[in-house]
Amino acid sequence: MGQFSRNIPLIVIAVLIFSLVEALLILPAHLKHLPSEVGEVKEGWWNKVQGSADAIIEFMIERMYRPVLNWAMPNRYLLLSISIAVLTSTAAYVNSGRVNFNFFPQIEADDVIVDIRMPLGVPVSQTESAIMRCENAAKQLQSELFTVGGLPIIESITTAIGAQPTKLKQQQMGGGMGASQIGSHLAEVHLELIGAEHREIDGNEVVARLRELIGPIAGAENVSYSADLISSPGDIDLRITGNDLDEVLLVSEQLQTDVLKIAGVLEASDTHKIGKDEIRLELLPQGEALGLSLAMLGRQVRQAYYGSLVQSFQRNTDEVDVYVRLPRADRETLYSLNHLLITTPSGDRVPLSYVASTSQGRGAAEISRFSRQRSVRVQAQIDKSQTSPDSVLAKLTRDSFPQLKKAHPAVDIRLAGQQEEQQEFIGQLMRTNILALIAIFILLAIPLSSYIQPIIIMSAIPFGMIGAIGGHVILGYDLSMFSLIGVVALSGIVINDSLVMIDLINRMREAGSSTKEAVMLSGTRRFRAIMLTTLTTFLGLTPLLLEKSIQAKFLIPMAISVAFGVVFATIITLLIVPSLYMIVEDLRKIPRIFKH
Repeated sequence: MGQFSRNIPLIVIAVLIFSLVEALLILPAHLKHLPSEVGEVKEGWWNKVQGSADAIIEFMIERMYRPVLNWAMPNRYLLLSISIAVLTSTAAYVNSGRVNFNFFPQIEADDVIVDIRMPLGVPVSQTESAIMRCENAAKQLQSELFTVGGLPIIESITTAIGAQPTKLKQQQMGGGMGASQIGSHLAEVHLELIGAEHREIDGNEVVARLRELIGPIAGAENVSYSADLISSPGDIDLRITGNDLDEVLLVSEQLQTDVLKIAGVLEASDTHKIGKDEIRLELLPQGEALGLSLAMLGRQVRQAYYGSLVQSFQRNTDEVDVYVRLPRADRETLYSLNHLLITTPSGDRVPLSYVASTSQGRGAAEISRFSRQRSVRVQAQIDKSQTSPDSVLAKLTRDSFPQLKKAHPAVDIRLAGQQEEQQEFIGQLMRTNILALIAIFILLAIPLSSYIQPIIIMSAIPFGMIGAIGGHVILGYDLSMFSLIGVVALSGIVINDSLVMIDLINRMREAGSSTKEAVMLSGTRRFRAIMLTTLTTFLGLTPLLLEKSIQAKFLIPMAISVAFGVVFATIITLLIVPSLYMIVEDLRKIPRIFKH
């Protein structure tokens, strides 16, 4: 995931470096050539606009901000308590699950995919029959759905048998390995929709209608529907490991049952795939008494049916192998297998039915191991408009996991797939963010010659998160990986206004002003710069917030975190930072009181 997001900070760092060069070297040269402000003021529409904007800012300072700041100074402890209560309430609101978190933002594609997986080894005609049912339902839906202008919402329908190419592409876009699978048991129907800006219904509504038309498909192991641009094998992905495969499968079945009971879960399945029909041999006690082993038994059966290499000879440029095996007629009946003569270590020959028992069944299509234990993954698809992966996992962790681990102590359940990547990404992001905050503290402490004032300046960071979360709630977006990246970027942005205010307070105190006077004057004098910085940042991100294209939807959560976080942090800077400065001065007076 680091490779996925690393380009964003690299671009921001480059832009900041060039802006620093412009501010320190180029801007002063430009300001040198500005005309003198002394002289007669010229009348004009632009001067009127400037005068009106200046009057509005002065009104906000004198009529709105100064009275609030006058109230905040004597009530600074109450204001701080209210701010902490709001911060705590916001954290509790997020932790309650009312704000969904999806690792990747839910981005609707202009496609709807139906994937079918039949039992391994089924004839292609059976798979074709199942997929034709889906295709007919899609054609019926195509004849029903039209835009207001009369254009069909479903532009084209493509069917693939033997592979699932669109699903593979979606999984690769989601960062997965996307291992290609082929076989007569796989099929896919791909519905290409008209652009989202031209239709009144979204892809999820098309999926719901298509699911209703198709209904259950007899004999299918798994049927999945998707209308998202980025897909993963499962919104919920859990890995079950243990030494006993039967016990692992038992836990898998119970876990699927528990997952399906949670509201918002659409379907659940596991990765254990049943293979083709097979005949299993089990050595009997009399076979062991004759000195036979299961390996010896299997080797002789293989030589009889597959053949034993007895000779190789050269024919022109080709090497020809000669195998000896049973005649075709004897290889096609179970009777011939039971009466196959097996050679014992002593050289005697006995029928297979005397030394081993045979049974028919279906084996596993593949054997998966994790940490040298048998492994099965349980995957579930959810309706992200009703719930989130984190909410479902929280309920499973609280209700299902303890009971399963108590009943099956030898089986382990852990996160896999996207949840595992999410856990690693958030952990890495938190570690690097802590290092960044320490670096910011050091950079502030050195020029300010104080350990307390950097903390006052950085107090805007947690309060800025309130705005980031509030922005997602207001605009109806779920939190995502890009939201967290925006919050990290916000940490470096919101301290700028606080730093400007604290620096002016310090300079005014050095000039002889009292603490309260310095705080009041610094607030009003820096109001204009702080407010304009906030407005330009928010307005600069507004076009991205209003963009409807698929490409922009990746970055909108990050823009929401920065834009709304900066707005809320401005309120904190103008009120909480001066209050904290006064509180620190109050604490410094306590030792003097005790001395006197």
